[in-house]
Amino acid sequence: MFEYNLFKKLPGWMQAKVLRQQGSFLSKREYKGWEIHLYSLEHQLVEVWQKDGLEVITNFKPTAPALQVLEPYVGSIEVQDF
Repeated sequence: MFEYNLFKKLPGWMQAKVLRQQGSFLSKREYKGWEIHLYSLEHQLVEVWQKDGLEVITNFKPTAPALQVLEPYVGSIEVQDF
């Protein structure tokens, strides 16, 4: 598994590659023409914003409340029955 602290130091294109290979895709949403994908990597939440061939990786501060980060995705996150 990729260490999150090392992940933050990578260039954006490599972060995107690591997320797709080792991250867990959680959900997708749209905002003002942007398609936003939410991933989990090493128990941290990361967003990938995509629009017109541009891709931006967003890392959240460790102090960011998880409920606030997840709130925009509430209607689209699939929860499995256990």
